[in-house]
Amino acid sequence: MVSTYYKEDLGFYITTNSTSSKIAQIEKNPLATISIHPDKEINTAVAHVFLNISKNQRILDSAWSDDLQQLGFASKNDPLFCVILVTVNSVNFGKDTYVGKSVDQISLDKINKVEFAQPTSDLYKTNEIKELINNFSSMQNAHLITFNGAYHDDRIMILRYKEGFGLFTLTPSDTKKVQQIQMNENTALLIEDKEKNEQIVFDCSAHINTDPETKKMIWDYLLNQLHAHAKHDGRERVIIQFSIRRVFHHKTGSSTEILIPEPGQV
Repeated sequence: MVSTYYKEDLGFYITTNSTSSKIAQIEKNPLATISIHPDKEINTAVAHVFLNISKNQRILDSAWSDDLQQLGFASKNDPLFCVILVTVNSVNFGKDTYVGKSVDQISLDKINKVEFAQPTSDLYKTNEIKELINNFSSMQNAHLITFNGAYHDDRIMILRYKEGFGLFTLTPSDTKKVQQIQMNENTALLIEDKEKNEQIVFDCSAHINTDPETKKMIWDYLLNQLHAHAKHDGRERVIIQFSIRRVFHHKTGSSTEILIPEPGQV
């Protein structure tokens, strides 16, 4: 979670510490998605953006605020202080799309594709992940982030967990998220507890499950969980199953905790 600001001379920008993990990630891939969910809206505003890290003193001077001293920066000349400039490529809000500035091909060609090494068994935190899932109060409301070409798409959906089956959601088969997952299985799930200022991000691979017996098992499970209040609108449905690769647990005032499960165990 970040705070995004706007000034006439800078446009949209983010202030941060140059040692932050997001700086290294942006250096490898400056394409990003910023999603904002207004409290009174059903839809999420999804901005596809290009990020540029700047240590230019003019930009630092303009972005500086004395409030940043509360985050540990001594002054606008602090060597750790830097600014991330945000160039908006497009914004999706509901059914509306707003076009911004396109990304040049040279910048796209510089993006590195990173593969993550499989961790050793002594680093697995399977039980900790299960406990985190079971204890997190906002489990049912989640952002599902999928790839839409080189960019991302985001929507809020109901996420559920069943022991022995894992994380899943039930959805109509003709939705855009199903089409995107069929093209690219790499997804992320974001759940948050605003009262505790906590977030969990799941790095996942998604699988579209159309098996009739599995769908019946899940539907019966939901009927039992919801005390027969689940309603079927007649649309063909599929199950999206999520295989967790990594979990990022963000808590205000603490460093991010990264948890990795044993393959197929969550």
